[in-house]
Amino acid sequence: MELWNAETEKTFGYKIDTDILNSALYNSRQQLIETEITFLQSFTLYDEVLLRFEAAINNKNTENNSYIFDWSNQMLKAVHENADSLNNYYFFITDWKINKEGKTPHTLIANDGFFECSEEGIKFKDWLADVVIKEQPFSVGIK
Repeated sequence: MELWNAETEKTFGYKIDTDILNSALYNSRQQLIETEITFLQSFTLYDEVLLRFEAAINNKNTENNSYIFDWSNQMLKAVHENADSLNNYYFFITDWKINKEGKTPHTLIANDGFFECSEEGIKFKDWLADVVIKEQPFSVGIK
Protein backbone atom coordinates (compact mmCIF):
# COMPACT_ATOMS: atom_id res chain seq x y z
CA MET A 1 0.00 0.00 0.00
CA GLU A 2 2.88 2.36 0.72
CA LEU A 3 4.51 1.55 -2.62
CA TRP A 4 1.36 2.65 -4.44
CA ASN A 5 0.73 5.55 -2.03
CA ALA A 6 -2.80 4.27 -1.50
CA GLU A 7 -4.87 6.41 0.84
CA THR A 8 -6.75 3.51 2.41
CA GLU A 9 -7.73 5.33 5.60
CA LYS A 10 -9.34 8.09 3.56
CA THR A 11 -11.05 5.65 1.19
CA PHE A 12 -12.06 2.81 3.54
CA GLY A 13 -11.83 4.33 7.00
CA TYR A 14 -8.97 2.10 8.12
CA LYS A 15 -5.30 1.52 7.34
CA ILE A 16 -4.47 -1.54 5.28
CA ASP A 17 -1.22 -3.30 6.15
CA THR A 18 0.93 -5.64 4.05
CA ASP A 19 -1.70 -8.40 4.11
CA ILE A 20 -4.37 -6.60 2.08
CA LEU A 21 -7.06 -9.27 2.22
CA ASN A 22 -6.69 -9.90 5.93
CA SER A 23 -6.75 -6.17 6.68
CA ALA A 24 -9.98 -5.78 4.74
CA LEU A 25 -11.56 -8.80 6.41
CA TYR A 26 -10.35 -7.81 9.87
CA ASN A 27 -11.55 -4.23 9.64
CA SER A 28 -14.88 -5.21 8.09
CA ARG A 29 -15.40 -8.14 10.46
CA GLN A 30 -18.53 -6.88 12.23
CA GLN A 31 -20.25 -6.12 8.94
CA LEU A 32 -19.17 -9.46 7.51
CA ILE A 33 -20.44 -11.40 10.52
CA GLU A 34 -23.88 -9.91 9.97
CA THR A 35 -24.04 -10.97 6.30
CA GLU A 36 -24.97 -14.26 4.70
CA ILE A 37 -21.91 -14.22 2.48
CA THR A 38 -19.79 -17.36 2.48
CA PHE A 39 -16.10 -16.72 1.87
CA LEU A 40 -14.03 -19.43 0.19
CA GLN A 41 -10.30 -19.43 -0.39
CA SER A 42 -8.05 -22.02 -1.90
CA PHE A 43 -4.29 -21.96 -1.52
CA THR A 44 -1.38 -24.12 -2.38
CA LEU A 45 1.07 -24.21 0.49
CA TYR A 46 4.09 -22.77 -1.36
CA ASP A 47 2.37 -20.83 -4.16
CA GLU A 48 5.08 -20.07 -6.73
CA VAL A 49 3.35 -16.99 -8.17
CA LEU A 50 2.35 -15.35 -4.89
CA LEU A 51 5.86 -16.00 -3.55
CA ARG A 52 7.47 -14.29 -6.55
CA PHE A 53 5.00 -11.40 -6.50
CA GLU A 54 5.46 -10.63 -2.81
CA ALA A 55 9.22 -11.12 -3.06
CA ALA A 56 9.43 -8.67 -5.99
CA ILE A 57 7.48 -6.04 -4.06
CA ASN A 58 9.69 -6.51 -0.99
CA ASN A 59 13.02 -7.02 -2.83
CA LYS A 60 13.42 -10.56 -1.48
CA ASN A 61 14.80 -13.75 -3.01
CA THR A 62 12.31 -16.60 -3.48
CA GLU A 63 15.08 -19.16 -3.89
CA ASN A 64 15.71 -18.98 -0.16
CA ASN A 65 13.92 -21.81 1.66
CA SER A 66 13.44 -19.70 4.78
CA TYR A 67 11.58 -17.07 2.70
CA ILE A 68 9.33 -19.77 1.24
CA PHE A 69 8.55 -21.21 4.69
CA ASP A 70 8.02 -17.74 6.20
CA TRP A 71 5.58 -16.83 3.43
CA SER A 72 3.72 -20.10 3.89
CA ASN A 73 3.53 -19.67 7.68
CA GLN A 74 2.19 -16.12 7.28
CA MET A 75 -0.45 -17.36 4.83
CA LEU A 76 -1.47 -20.16 7.21
CA LYS A 77 -1.66 -17.74 10.12
CA ALA A 78 -3.89 -15.38 8.13
CA VAL A 79 -6.16 -18.23 7.02
CA HIS A 80 -6.57 -19.52 10.57
CA GLU A 81 -7.25 -16.02 11.90
CA ASN A 82 -10.01 -15.63 9.31
CA ALA A 83 -11.45 -19.04 10.14
CA ASP A 84 -11.41 -18.25 13.86
CA SER A 85 -13.03 -14.85 13.53
CA LEU A 86 -15.54 -15.28 10.70
CA ASN A 87 -18.32 -17.83 10.95
CA ASN A 88 -18.68 -17.97 7.18
CA TYR A 89 -15.08 -18.43 6.04
CA TYR A 90 -13.82 -21.75 4.64
CA PHE A 91 -10.60 -22.79 2.96
CA PHE A 92 -8.90 -25.52 0.97
CA ILE A 93 -5.11 -25.69 1.48
CA THR A 94 -2.89 -28.26 -0.16
CA ASP A 95 0.73 -29.02 -0.97
CA TRP A 96 -0.41 -30.76 -4.16
CA LYS A 97 2.15 -31.00 -6.95
CA ILE A 98 5.09 -29.64 -4.95
CA ASN A 99 8.07 -29.35 -7.31
CA LYS A 100 11.81 -29.90 -6.81
CA GLU A 101 12.25 -26.22 -5.84
CA GLY A 102 9.74 -26.73 -3.02
CA LYS A 103 7.00 -24.64 -4.65
CA THR A 104 3.41 -25.44 -5.57
CA PRO A 105 1.14 -24.29 -8.43
CA HIS A 106 -0.55 -20.92 -8.18
CA THR A 107 -4.15 -21.91 -8.68
CA LEU A 108 -6.32 -25.00 -8.63
CA ILE A 109 -9.21 -23.56 -10.63
CA ALA A 110 -7.63 -23.02 -14.06
CA ASN A 111 -5.50 -26.13 -14.42
CA ASP A 112 -5.57 -29.89 -13.83
CA GLY A 113 -5.67 -29.20 -10.11
CA PHE A 114 -9.41 -28.63 -10.28
CA PHE A 115 -10.02 -32.31 -11.08
CA GLU A 116 -6.85 -33.99 -9.78
CA CYS A 117 -5.91 -32.22 -6.56
CA SER A 118 -6.89 -33.81 -3.27
CA GLU A 119 -6.04 -33.11 0.33
CA GLU A 120 -6.99 -35.20 3.34
CA GLY A 121 -8.66 -37.61 0.89
CA ILE A 122 -10.98 -34.92 -0.50
CA LYS A 123 -10.77 -33.77 -4.10
CA PHE A 124 -10.81 -30.01 -4.65
CA LYS A 125 -13.74 -30.27 -7.10
CA ASP A 126 -15.77 -32.26 -4.55
CA TRP A 127 -15.03 -29.75 -1.77
CA LEU A 128 -16.21 -26.91 -4.00
CA ALA A 129 -19.36 -28.82 -5.00
CA ASP A 130 -20.16 -29.66 -1.37
CA VAL A 131 -19.77 -26.03 -0.31
CA VAL A 132 -21.52 -24.34 -3.23
CA ILE A 133 -24.08 -26.83 -4.53
CA LYS A 134 -24.88 -28.90 -1.44
CA GLU A 135 -24.46 -25.87 0.87
CA GLN A 136 -22.36 -27.96 3.27
CA PRO A 137 -19.31 -25.78 3.91
CA PHE A 138 -16.18 -27.10 5.62
CA SER A 139 -12.45 -26.46 5.48
CA VAL A 140 -9.76 -28.78 4.14
CA GLY A 141 -6.07 -28.68 4.93
CA ILE A 142 -6.45 -27.63 8.52
CA LYS A 143 -3.32 -29.56 9.51
